[in-house]
Amino acid sequence: MPKGIPCLTEIQKQEIIKRVTDKGERAVDLAKEFKVDPKIIYNLLKTKANQHQAILELAKLKRENEALISIIGSLVEESRIGKKRNKREVIVDYFSSSKKAQVSKSVACAKVAVSRNSLYYKPKLPAKDLILKQQIEVVLIEHKSYGHRRIAIALGINKKRVSRVMKLFNIQCKKSRKKLRFSSIKVMIWLIF
Repeated sequence: MPKGIPCLTEIQKQEIIKRVTDKGERAVDLAKEFKVDPKIIYNLLKTKANQHQAILELAKLKRENEALISIIGSLVEESRIGKKRNKREVIVDYFSSSKKAQVSKSVACAKVAVSRNSLYYKPKLPAKDLILKQQIEVVLIEHKSYGHRRIAIALGINKKRVSRVMKLFNIQCKKSRKKLRFSSIKVMIWLIF
């Protein structure tokens, strides 16, 4: 091998990279063929590989950025409209609606400052609310004019919970009007004056 650092032309560099990546030739054999130190070929492959990885990494970051912009955009849009949804619900909707997510759950949660464990949380309250709704409807069939206080007493539970479930499912009691009863004296006085 010659002393000093021999220079490789761009054409030779491209040929070496192509032969190593496509044909799978060994770097030592190519070093003997081009009369250079194998370290030069390894360094050449390392710099080209890093450039390729940097391009892939940049493309991945762009995809993640677009996905995060869509998540944050939906949060901002809903806040303008006046919808009150928390960040967790928006992220869960994003991952359930899109076929293939552009960004990982951990990255999305980190950007929006939400715990990743909260994405897997399934609340137990809706199931209990459905059972309570059925119980409220049974009481209302028997007593149509009962409000949330009387229903709570009839069921033996807290009135706030009954009120919340009635608002949630839009259950309303029938309001009975009081009949006006006049005594004959008041009617006569009213007719005279």
